[in-house]
Amino acid sequence: MFCTRNTHKLDMDKLLSYEIGLNDFLFAHIKGQPKEIKIRKTSESFGLTLTDNGCGVVIIKRIKPGGFMDNVSKACGGLIQPGDQIEKINNISFTGKRHYHVASYLQSIPITDVFCLRLISPERCPMYMLNSRSKSKEFNIGSGKKTIRLKQNGRMEEGEIIDVEVEGTQRINEILDNFLGFEDNELAFYIYKLAKSSTYSKDLEGHINKNKLFEFTLPKHIITLLWNAANFQPYPMNVLHSNFKYCYPIFNLQRNFLHSNVNTRGFNNDCIINYIFIFYCRGN
Repeated sequence: MFCTRNTHKLDMDKLLSYEIGLNDFLFAHIKGQPKEIKIRKTSESFGLTLTDNGCGVVIIKRIKPGGFMDNVSKACGGLIQPGDQIEKINNISFTGKRHYHVASYLQSIPITDVFCLRLISPERCPMYMLNSRSKSKEFNIGSGKKTIRLKQNGRMEEGEIIDVEVEGTQRINEILDNFLGFEDNELAFYIYKLAKSSTYSKDLEGHINKNKLFEFTLPKHIITLLWNAANFQPYPMNVLHSNFKYCYPIFNLQRNFLHSNVNTRGFNNDCIINYIFIFYCRGN
């Protein structure tokens, strides 16, 4: 189903992505018990974070506490858990699909409709046999800061981990998670590289539309947030994460800001939006 790095536990924050550290241990998790749950959709937001293993297995990475799917899971005895594979929805197979296919289909289900969710849990096996083995001689390879990056053409590329890239990619992943309901390390890193090479957010919008990264259109304010996360990072993500409602009225203030007494000479639109965002959050 998927692999975790340096832990045998079902830790969704340790999922294997497109980069492998030279001193990483990998643990493979295999399919276990299938289960089916019938759910009535009563909310537009499912409170799910989806991901996939890059080979057609869509996985529940995170369930938002107090969200719609968390309440459903509690009502059915905790049958829905992080690490579960979403195999089918209403007898439509999503094996071989990407996480955004599942997210798009779930969003298309009308409110009050009942749908059947078929999941497969990863096999849970005891690890006491590993603990009984004698400890092998320690062997360190480098500092642990080197990685092997797996490219789409099957080639491997050795490189160094750059902390700024990791932070920028993580921030972009958080934006994708909160707005779209899925995370994708490879996609987030690709958007990060595009955003860093884009002078303005409009340039990033053109790159995204040209490359057709998504099967649905991203709103302009999300693209602006992605560009800001990669370039300016003017505000802490915990503020952005907990107060997304502040992002929507900000852009309506831009026209008034441009006609105010504040000197905007030398500012581009993205700088102005950043300025308004900080002012609006601090003032509320």
